[in-house]
Amino acid sequence: MMIRTTSLTLSTIALFLFCFYNSASVHAEEFVIATVDVSRIINESADAKKAKTELDAQMKKSKAIIEEKQNALRPLDEKVRKGEIKPGTKEGEEVKVKTRELVELMRTKEDEMQKSFAKLQGDITQKAMKVISAYAKEHDISMVLDKSNGPMRGGVLFGQESLDITSEIVSRFNK
Repeated sequence: MMIRTTSLTLSTIALFLFCFYNSASVHAEEFVIATVDVSRIINESADAKKAKTELDAQMKKSKAIIEEKQNALRPLDEKVRKGEIKPGTKEGEEVKVKTRELVELMRTKEDEMQKSFAKLQGDITQKAMKVISAYAKEHDISMVLDKSNGPMRGGVLFGQESLDITSEIVSRFNK
C-alpha cells in the first residue's frame, strides 16, 4: 500500500511538473514575478510609525496606572514583611486582595496591549496587501513573493534586486 501511494504521489508530481514546464515555456514572456519585503513595509510605513506612537502612549499610560497601584501597595507589603500585618487578619486579607487585583490589572493591561498590537498590525498588513495587489495589477505582475527576513520570513531565498518592488510599495502606501 505504501509503495502504491508513493508511486501515485510521484506520478502526480511528475505530471504537475510536466504541465507547468510546458505551459511556462509557451507563456514565459507573459509571466512576471516580483518580490516585496512585507515586514519592511509594515515597519517603515507612515501608518506603522503612527501606530507605534499610539502603542507607546498606551503602554506609558498603562505603566503609570500599574506603578500607582504598586506604590499604594508597597507600605502594606512592607508591614507584612515586618510582621506588623499578620496573614489571616482583616488587614492581611486586604493586602492579599489588593495584590490579586494588581496582578489581574497587570494581566489585563498586557492583554490589551497585545490585542491593540495585533489589530494595528493586521490593519496595516491588510492595507499593504491591497497596495501590493493594485500595484501588481497595474504593472501586469503575475506573482509577488514575500522576501521578508526575521520572524515573518517569506519564501524567497534569493531574488535579483531588480525584481524587488518594496520601495515603490512603501511610497504608495504612504500616499
